[in-house]
Amino acid sequence: MENLLRVWQWSDEFEWRAGETFMSSPLAPLTGVVVYLTVIAVLRWLMSFRSKPIPGLRPFLVLHNLLLCLYSAMSVAVVVHEVWRYQSQGVPLFDLFCDQNNDYSRGRLYFMTYLFYLSKYYELLDTLFIVLKKVRREPHVYRPTYTRTLLFFIVYSHVRVSNERCISLSIPAHTAVAATGQPDLAARVPPLHHDARMLGWLLHCHDLPMVRLACVRAHAAWHPVLTCAHIARVARHRMGCLTNTFVHTIMYYYYCNVAMGYRSWWKQYVTQLQLFQFLANLMALFLWTYYELTLGCAGEWLSWGIVVFANITFFLLFLKLYSESYDRKPSQQQQQQQQQQKKRE
Repeated sequence: MENLLRVWQWSDEFEWRAGETFMSSPLAPLTGVVVYLTVIAVLRWLMSFRSKPIPGLRPFLVLHNLLLCLYSAMSVAVVVHEVWRYQSQGVPLFDLFCDQNNDYSRGRLYFMTYLFYLSKYYELLDTLFIVLKKVRREPHVYRPTYTRTLLFFIVYSHVRVSNERCISLSIPAHTAVAATGQPDLAARVPPLHHDARMLGWLLHCHDLPMVRLACVRAHAAWHPVLTCAHIARVARHRMGCLTNTFVHTIMYYYYCNVAMGYRSWWKQYVTQLQLFQFLANLMALFLWTYYELTLGCAGEWLSWGIVVFANITFFLLFLKLYSESYDRKPSQQQQQQQQQQKKRE
């Protein structure tokens, strides 16, 4: 219990550091996708030599789905709690959604997004179990493979430091020294080229770290000076994290029941909820677009494009699945039986 309390306190100080935070390298999702697709392809080839599924999977399926259900429920509870905490401190919902000054791109709320990113690696086991169970319907294999592959890049683009900009200016030396607020700094930094010196190092401006200036062209009596780096994390990720974990709480509860041998009557409503999730995400994305064009928000257009494409294709894919599973027209035999029943009535 004491360790959990320490983690809870530590999470409130969490900050994503590219290259330092676990799985923060861009190679992490790329490697994950390559390994994932390779393992699935090899397993499907190996299972093609078997006529029956791997025995004894039920306990592992129950545990797997139960863990994801509990994690998703915990994530929803923590995100809602953090939003409520910010609200009680007078922070508008607009600030949490748009985060123009990157004031909320750290702490427990951001830590939950990081956990959300890591959970996508564990969720790859979904497809592994589908292959081992020898599910014969191809869409049941290709659909999760496609969605999991795209989700790697979506969630990584949300959680990472999405854009770092450093504006370099060549200004007179005395002005540069005055801008740093430390007149003795120029004497302490190493020479860069001729009489030019690197000013600033890792100073902080409004809690945003400054980055070192690279490839500076030095001129006589002029010094390069670093401006504050703009860290444009994707603030809209909170919406996707909340909707996805809320839907997954119900979805994995359903899968856990199925793994234990129970058949729930509300299966189609899970798919309807997933469809609603994609529409809600698209609404949030276009709302972000409006605010970005009118007021300016944290985020970048490349990530926006990836997420819009993914949610549209996910929606169409699940809509096709829903129509094939639940909107089937009655067969000719069923129609004849219905007509005979009407005649009897």
